[in-house]
Amino acid sequence: MLRSLVGSEMCIRDRGKKLHEARKLEEASKVYGEGVGLDPNNRRFAAIMMNNRAAGAVSLDRPVDAIGFCNQALRYHPKNKRALERRAKILGLLGEYDAAVADLKAVLQCCPSAEARAALAEGIRQADINKSSSESNVKLYKVLHLDQDADADMLKKAYRSLAKAHHPDKNPGCDGADSLFKMIGKAYTTLSSPTQRREYDQHLN
Repeated sequence: MLRSLVGSEMCIRDRGKKLHEARKLEEASKVYGEGVGLDPNNRRFAAIMMNNRAAGAVSLDRPVDAIGFCNQALRYHPKNKRALERRAKILGLLGEYDAAVADLKAVLQCCPSAEARAALAEGIRQADINKSSSESNVKLYKVLHLDQDADADMLKKAYRSLAKAHHPDKNPGCDGADSLFKMIGKAYTTLSSPTQRREYDQHLN
């Protein structure tokens, strides 16, 4: 039984890797998703599969989906260094510097090498600098996976899709689910208001 499971896991991993390398990212994500439920007892493998899904979402320029997959990876393996680092990087790119720094500090606590600790400390310092020098932190259009010229219907459709996928009730046990859901709601609230959106766009320009 154990040998069969290990073989299945390797097969899933290899199939997903080949699809990812062929830039068939949606298909790769589905394959990795199948791997998550393969063995409920192998939480580390499930975390790896979710990390791989996060990498695909980054390549597809879907940062919020990537964060959601990182959250799931951390649900299976709370001290997963790769998931924490990837989530920190995405949060930083979105302008969520406090959350990014929190993730980097979590990595710093469990990172053994002096070189890695120095690199992470520099990442934290840079995030603090970016926060202090940025007048408008969060990249609202990126949060909703949209371009700046998106119309009201596109905004509503994107919000509904993301809010449904990342609602805390659909992601039980994920510590980052509430904050991610709030991030999505904040982006939509601002961009769906003509006045607030105009002010935000003026600042971007």
